[in-house]
Amino acid sequence: MSNEKNTKSLKEGWKYVSYGVILILLKILSHEVHLITIDSNTVVEIQKIFFELVGHIGIGLIVLGSLTIVLDLGHWTTYFEERLISIVRRTEFLNKLSQDDLTSLQNDIFKVFFNNNKIANGEGFLEYYNKNIKSLIGMPFRTNVNLTLNITECDQDNTKFKIVETMSYICRSNGTTIQDTISYVPEQDEHFNTSVFNLTLCHEEFISLPNNNSKNSITFDNTGLQNRNALLDSANLNAGFNFTLQEFKKDNLSVALRVEYLINKNRFIGWRMSHPTNNLTIQINFPNNCKLARELFFSESNNVFEDPNEGIGSYTLIVRDWILPDEGVAFQLTENTAANIGIANSVDEVTISSGNVSS
Repeated sequence: MSNEKNTKSLKEGWKYVSYGVILILLKILSHEVHLITIDSNTVVEIQKIFFELVGHIGIGLIVLGSLTIVLDLGHWTTYFEERLISIVRRTEFLNKLSQDDLTSLQNDIFKVFFNNNKIANGEGFLEYYNKNIKSLIGMPFRTNVNLTLNITECDQDNTKFKIVETMSYICRSNGTTIQDTISYVPEQDEHFNTSVFNLTLCHEEFISLPNNNSKNSITFDNTGLQNRNALLDSANLNAGFNFTLQEFKKDNLSVALRVEYLINKNRFIGWRMSHPTNNLTIQINFPNNCKLARELFFSESNNVFEDPNEGIGSYTLIVRDWILPDEGVAFQLTENTAANIGIANSVDEVTISSGNVSS
């Protein structure tokens, strides 16, 4: 198609040049053969003006034709195409476009990339992507997330497990700012007898903070969280907390959390991401007389590794990839008794996870 267009342009260019040459020759010939023979001075002047005009038109046609030929030669076409591409790619140019213009440009790129002109007609996935997923690219995210659950029998209540949960991760700003809060909010009646909250923030710049004794970390226990009005219910630790980072919003902020609580044995435990997360490790230690059933609510790519170790009461999940918000994992412990074998075997059919969302 491009070659046909170039050929047509070249023909047009040569046509203009030919017409121009003919007109110039006509002007020259008018003088050589003395076409101006009428004695009237007025007519003679008109004829002179006419043939002068013919000459100028001829020159104009030659110039127009020459430019058409030159600009449609392969190297010139390539040059201007590359210049236009370079301008479009410049950040200065893109910064001048509105959000609607940028979205339109993005949609045009997708049309070409997928060779589908109907991809942005509102019936496909692209509209949902623009409204709900595209914003994740610019969100603050987390890296190196580690979750360890040490689960033991509860001596005071044989219907519950005692859990010591430790979690750590690094907050990244993604070029803007890190997350605004750290939230730990279990579902209603999920946790019982929550006794310990221990939140530690670590960053090299904390050494210069007032009253921090030249340490690069700050720790908030139950009382510290209450003093910052972070506890959702100071009379009921089971409700969790919402800690506003405020002066601690530093890129590469390290967060560590320790929580101790009880949970019903017959309940699923779920953990969902609140931010895009890269590199996740989950370690679960549980009684040897129990069996762990799990369900992963994210794409199981080649970067997901599991070590069940069912015989020794532990389970390890390693994800060396991205996990999106609201994706996560759910699991349940069942005792290895004949009555519970059916429950353990059917757990993969459950698609609803409960549990806290960690922020």
